[in-house]
Amino acid sequence: MLSPNFFLDLTIMIVFATVLGLICKVLKQPLILAYVKAGIIVGPMTLGIINNLEDLALFSQIGVAL
Repeated sequence: MLSPNFFLDLTIMIVFATVLGLICKVLKQPLILAYVKAGIIVGPMTLGIINNLEDLALFSQIGVAL
């Protein structure tokens, strides 16, 4: 079951990935580095912006599928 803040968490994750992707593109680095860094920054171990582990598991499954 999705948490009430699922779409907010999804939006935050996409915004972080986009911003870091633009920075990596300017620095001529691979985009995969931006996506991994976004996941690390937003995850529960660093800033803890997204704490629901079920949502994080769903995000990872979506990322693998895409």
